Amino acid sequence: MRPKGQLRKDEGFYDKPVFTQPFQRDPRHRAAIRQRLGQFIGMVEHDRLLGPDARLARGLAGLFNPLLYPGIGPTLPISQEELGQLVGLSRQRVNRALKVLEERALLRIEYGAVTVLDLEGLRRFGG
Repeated sequence: MRPKGQLRKDEGFYDKPVFTQPFQRDPRHRAAIRQRLGQFIGMVEHDRLLGPDARLARGLAGLFNPLLYPGIGPTLPISQEELGQLVGLSRQRVNRALKVLEERALLRIEYGAVTVLDLEGLRRFGG
């Protein structure tokens, strides 16, 4: 039986304040949790409702959130395999989707990287 007011973590117990104090002291923690939750809900929505080209566009746009990924520039060093894992597509399907997005001047494909040319366009892309 665990003591009241404590959370179980593997074999040990931790006081609730260990987990709640950072959220009470710093509003940035709450904002980061809200951003992550919103990102997760958006990913589930995109996975269910959007086609593969739009899923990739929105997935890429999500990596350019200044609160979650501060200081990121327009070029993202990432492989097509990693992009596929991120949005649930095969590498081959990611390759085709990247070409569609490049033809629409939303990004530029580079070896081992993607440069975003129109971030808002990626966010709005519907296929």
